[in-house]
Amino acid sequence: MQTNMKLKDTVLIISGYTFRTALSEGKSGNIAVVQAKNIAPGVPITRETELPKVSLEQKVLKATIQDGDVLLASRGTMTGGFKAALVTDPAQNMIAASSAYILRPDAKIISAAYLAVL
Repeated sequence: MQTNMKLKDTVLIISGYTFRTALSEGKSGNIAVVQAKNIAPGVPITRETELPKVSLEQKVLKATIQDGDVLLASRGTMTGGFKAALVTDPAQNMIAASSAYILRPDAKIISAAYLAVL
C-alpha cells in the first residue's frame, strides 16, 4: 500500500470562476456563489448556506460544485493556515468564485471528509 501520494493524484483541482466585476450581495439570480469568506473549517457548505446569487449561463461554468467536493480558500489565513469545507447537499446551481478551489476527491483513494480536515 502506498502511503505517500501527491494531492494531484488523489483529487481533481478546479479553479473558481473569475468574475469581471465585483460580486453583488444580491439574492436574485440563478446561481449561488461560494467565496473564500463563506468557508469555515468544520462547517459544511449546503443548500442552506447564505450565499450571494448571480445570473450566469450555466453552460460556461466548469466551477460548478457537486456533493462531496471540498472547497479550499485560495489564500492562506493570517495564522498561516488554509480554510477548507466539505460540500454536502449543495444547491442545484452552485459555483465557486476565484477565491476558492474545488477539490473533487477520488472516493476510491481518499475520503472527502478526511481531506477537508487535513
